[in-house]
Amino acid sequence: MKLEPKADRKSAAGKEAASGSLRLATLANARRSRKSDEAPVDRICDAALELFVKKGYRATTIDEIAKRGRLTKGAVYYYFQSKAELLDEIVERVKNDYPCGIPEGNGPQEKLVNFFHTQAKWAVERPTNLLLMILMSVEFKDTKNETKLKIDRIYAEMSNAIAEIVDEGKASGVFSSPLSSKQLGAFYVAAHDGMMLEWYRGGRKPQKGVELIQTLRTSMLAALAVT
Repeated sequence: MKLEPKADRKSAAGKEAASGSLRLATLANARRSRKSDEAPVDRICDAALELFVKKGYRATTIDEIAKRGRLTKGAVYYYFQSKAELLDEIVERVKNDYPCGIPEGNGPQEKLVNFFHTQAKWAVERPTNLLLMILMSVEFKDTKNETKLKIDRIYAEMSNAIAEIVDEGKASGVFSSPLSSKQLGAFYVAAHDGMMLEWYRGGRKPQKGVELIQTLRTSMLAALAVT
C-alpha cells in the first residue's frame, strides 16, 4: 500500500477540518436566520389574532396588524402575501394545537370525562384561540376556502371523537341513548361553543368555568346513563 507524504496528509486533514467548520458555520447561520424570522412572524400572528377576535377578520387592516405588532406594513407583507394567508397560518397553528383526539381512559365513561376536561383545559389556557375558531366559523359560514375547511375539520374531529366514545360505550353496555352517536357529537359541539361563549362573556372567571364544565359533564353522563 502506497502511503501519502506526511505534508500531503496534513494538507488533506486541514482541508477536511476547514470543510467541517464551514458546514457547522452554515448550519449555525441557518438556525440563527430561522430564529430571527420566527420572532416577527409570531408577533404578526399574535397581533392579527387579537385583532381578528376583537374586530373581525374583514374589519381588520394590515396597517392595524403592523402597528399592534410594532412592525412596518412592509414587514408584514415580507412574511405574508395577504391577510388571507396570515389568517390561514393562524388557523393552521390552532388546528395543530387543538386536542381533538380521544384521550386515554379506563373505559368509555372515563374517556368521555377526560375528553371534557382536556377541552376545558385547552380553552382556559388559550381562550383567544378558541374564540377565533368560533367567530371565524361564523364570519366565513358562506364561504368554502381552505381556511374555513380547516375550521370545519376541527369541529368535525371534535364531534367524531364524542361519537366514537359513545359508540364504544353503547357496544359495551356502559351507555344508552335513543339518540344516535352522531347526534350526540353534534350536541356536544353546540354545547361546547355555547358554554365557552358564556364563560367568555362572564369575564372568564375560573369558578364560572369550573361550574360550566361540571354542568356539561353531568348533563352528558345523565343523558347516556343506562336505565
